[in-house]
Amino acid sequence: MYIVEYLAKMKLIAGEMITFHAILPVVASYFTVIMFMYFIAYQTMERQLEELGNRWIAVCKWIDDQWLHLQVCRLYKLIVYKE
Repeated sequence: MYIVEYLAKMKLIAGEMITFHAILPVVASYFTVIMFMYFIAYQTMERQLEELGNRWIAVCKWIDDQWLHLQVCRLYKLIVYKE
């Protein structure tokens, strides 16, 4: 009786293995597609962050330039109008 149950379990496991081997390529292809999409999304996000950084640098430079112009105007006002 023990051998009959053992063989029945082995047949069940063999059937599950066949099903698993049939599903594995599909899962692997899904995984490949997901990894490719992740890679593209990562590259896109990296590019957008770099562009944001460049814009932030431009804004900081503009603020520094405006501050310098303001200080020059203030100094000019002090010299010309002696305030």
